[in-house]
Amino acid sequence: MKLYFIFVLLLNCDSLLSNGQSNELEIVYNQAERMISNLKTQLEELKQSYIKLTPQKKLHEVVVNPSSCLAAGINTNGIHVIEVPGLEPFPVFCDNRLAGSGWTVIQRRQDGSENFYRSWKEYSEGFGDLNEEFFLGLEKLHFLTTAEPYELYVYMKDFDGESHDARYDDFVIGNASEFYSLSVLGK
Repeated sequence: MKLYFIFVLLLNCDSLLSNGQSNELEIVYNQAERMISNLKTQLEELKQSYIKLTPQKKLHEVVVNPSSCLAAGINTNGIHVIEVPGLEPFPVFCDNRLAGSGWTVIQRRQDGSENFYRSWKEYSEGFGDLNEEFFLGLEKLHFLTTAEPYELYVYMKDFDGESHDARYDDFVIGNASEFYSLSVLGK
């Protein structure tokens, strides 16, 4: 935009200048014109490179995050993003080792590296590191368990290395006004 304005300004001033000055302006003008042409070429090359390097989405293609590790059919342990109605997409840890595939881990406490003596607000929002010790958060649990049926699998290992587990075929966590109470616990 500035080059165009200067160009117009130079054209308007051209009639006021002597022949010698006019020739110098013509040289400057030609140089500016070549520079603009080169910049346009470079811009077009960059656009083409961007198009080649960026995967193109089809018009009807919509990226949707799964609503759970099970819904995603995730076969690897690790962090994945899920999307539950009522919440922004958020990361969760998916586990396939302990009880088969498709489990969304809601809490991991293994070595005491994370402080679990927390405020109500922190338990509501969640805390910790998904790769280490963490609690997913009561608000997320509420939305997860009310969006679709969830099983609950509890796995514990005591100080002697003995493991214990329990499995429930359904569970639902209430909302904040219900103090996130356990409103359903199946068999």
